[in-house]
Amino acid sequence: MPAFQFSQRSWRPRDRGCRAGRRGSRGLASILVGVAVLAGLRRRRARRDLLEPSWDASPTAQPTTTGAATADSAFRQPGGALDDIGGRGVTKLTGWACDPRAPVDRVEIEVSDRSPVRARLGLIREDALALMGAAHARVSGFEALLDLSGFDGATVSIVVRAYPIGGEPFLVAERTVDAAPATEALQSPASLSEAVAEQRPQALPTRPPSPAAGAEFNLLVFAHDLNRGGAQLWLWHLLERCGAGRAFPCTVISPAAGPDGARFEALGIRLQVTGPCPVWDVESYEKAVAELEVLTIDGGHTTVLVNTFVSFIGADVAGRLGLPSVWALHESYAPSVIMSALYPPDTVHPLVQAAALRALRRTPRAVFVAEATRALFLDFVNPAHAVVVPYGVDTAAIDAARAGTSRTDARYLLGLSPQETVLLCVGTIEERKAQTTTAEAFARIADEYPDALLVFVGAIAGEYTDGLRRFVADAGLAGRCRIVPVMADPSFWYLAADVLVSASDVESLPRTLLEAMCFEVPVLATAVFGVPELITDAETGWLFEPRSVAAAEAALRRVLETDRATRQAIAAAGSALVHERYDSHDYVSTLAAMLGCPAEQPAHP
Repeated sequence: MPAFQFSQRSWRPRDRGCRAGRRGSRGLASILVGVAVLAGLRRRRARRDLLEPSWDASPTAQPTTTGAATADSAFRQPGGALDDIGGRGVTKLTGWACDPRAPVDRVEIEVSDRSPVRARLGLIREDALALMGAAHARVSGFEALLDLSGFDGATVSIVVRAYPIGGEPFLVAERTVDAAPATEALQSPASLSEAVAEQRPQALPTRPPSPAAGAEFNLLVFAHDLNRGGAQLWLWHLLERCGAGRAFPCTVISPAAGPDGARFEALGIRLQVTGPCPVWDVESYEKAVAELEVLTIDGGHTTVLVNTFVSFIGADVAGRLGLPSVWALHESYAPSVIMSALYPPDTVHPLVQAAALRALRRTPRAVFVAEATRALFLDFVNPAHAVVVPYGVDTAAIDAARAGTSRTDARYLLGLSPQETVLLCVGTIEERKAQTTTAEAFARIADEYPDALLVFVGAIAGEYTDGLRRFVADAGLAGRCRIVPVMADPSFWYLAADVLVSASDVESLPRTLLEAMCFEVPVLATAVFGVPELITDAETGWLFEPRSVAAAEAALRRVLETDRATRQAIAAAGSALVHERYDSHDYVSTLAAMLGCPAEQPAHP
C-alpha cells in the first residue's frame, strides 16, 4: 500500500457523523497531557460551581456540597456545572446537569433572544457521579453547538436550564460573553483567494497541466477513512458494483489505513495513505493541496469522487485542477457549524475553513442521501448542482441471508431465548447515536417488561463505550443488556431482533434502518433529518423526539405494548418499502452515470 505523509501534527476528526474517523494514536502524547490537565481543571470548576451555584439560591434549589456518594444521595437537590465557554463564532458548550431522584429529560440553552437550543445528552461525566452519587449522574453530561457569529461583537446572554423527569426545571448556569466579530476571510472570497495564494509554496507548481483530452477514464477517490460505517459501505458498494479496479483504473486516497482497506485492494483499486489533512495551518494545507495536485496529474486521473465533508481537500484539489467531480455529503450539519462538529475546538485555521466553503460553493455536483440534509447546505452550494440520491442496501443479499438462517437458529447461536423481546441498537457506540439515552430510558421500564433485552452492537474502545458499560452495571441492567463489539456483518442480530431502536440526534439516512427494515424488523427511530423521509409513523415504523430521555422512555413503552401482529404488519410494510425504493442498485447506477464510469467488464480471472 503506497503512502506519503503530509507534514503535520497527527490527529483525526472527532465526530463520526458518518463515521468521520477516530483520532490517531501517533504524536498524541502532548495532546493527551493537555486533555488530562483540562479535565482536572473542569472537575475543579465543577466542584467550585457547586459551592458557588449560579442557579436560584433559594433553599429548595441549592445542592449539597458533599463530594462523595453517601447513603442520603437520594435526598440531594439538583445540581450542575457549565464548562468554560468563549465567544468566537461557533462555540461548543459543555457541562452536566443532574437531579439525583430521576434522570434529566432534556437540557435547553437560551442564547439572548433566540429560540432555545436543545443539547445533546448522555455524555460521560465521572466528576458529576462523584459529586451527586446517583447512577445516572455518570451520563449527565451535555453539549451543544452555539453559533454566535451573527451577534458580531455584541454581548450575548447564555442561560442553561435542565428539565428532570417528573421534577421542576432548574437553572444550571447563566453566563454573559462577548461575541467575536466575524472573520473577514470567511466573508470575502476575493480576500480568501489572495491570502491562500500567498501561502502556496513557491517550489511547487501553481497549477499542474490538466489531463489530456480523451484520456482513459481514471477515477480518484478521496475517502475520510476505511473503517466500517455507513458512509464507508456506501463507497464500497459503489466502487465494487461499478467495476472500479476492473473496468477502469481507480485510486482511493485515505488519511489512514483501515480494516476494510484490503477489500478495496482485492478489487484492484490502488490505495494511497496520506495522513490527516493539515487543517490547523494554512501554509501546510496549501502544501498538501499542491502535493495532491501533482499526484492527481501524475496518476492520470480524469475524474474525482469525494466522500463526506471531511474529505473536502479532494473537492478543493478537483476544483483547482478543473476536473469533473462529484462530492457525496453524508453529514447532517449546516456548513456554518460543521467544522466545530467534526474537529476539536480551535483546530481549523479560518482560511482552511474558508477554502472548504469555497470548494463547496464551486463543486459541480453535490450529492445528498436525504432532502433534509440537502436543505442544510442550500445556502452554501449552487442549488442547481445539489441533488438527492437516496442510500440503498443489497436487498438480494439480505433476502438470501433471511432464507439461509431462521430466527430460531439465529437466537440459538446468539444465546437468546425464544421468549425474550430483543430491542436491538446497531451502530458505532458514540455520543451522537445516544446509546446512553436509550439505556437510561430502558432502566426506567425494565422491571415492567421482564422479558425485554436491550442489545448494543457497535462497541469500540473509548470513554463513551466504557461509560455505557459502567452505567449499565450501576443501574442494575447487567442481566438485561448486552454490549457487543462492532461487527462486519450483524445479520444474525437482525434475524434475532424484535425491534431496531435508533436514538441518534444526527443522522441523514442511516444504513442500519434500511438493513433492519429489509430484514423485516420494525424500526423505532428519532425523527431527525432524513429519517422521516423513510419512516411514516405507525405505518412503516415508529418515530420519537430526539434528545429527550422521557421521549425515549415513552417510545420504548409504545413498541413493547404493541401486539406482535401489529409489529409484524409494520415490519412487512417497511420491508416492502425498502425493496421498492432503496435497493443499492439504484444509487450505484445513478452515481456511476454522474461520474461517467465505463460499463463494467468481466472480472479478471
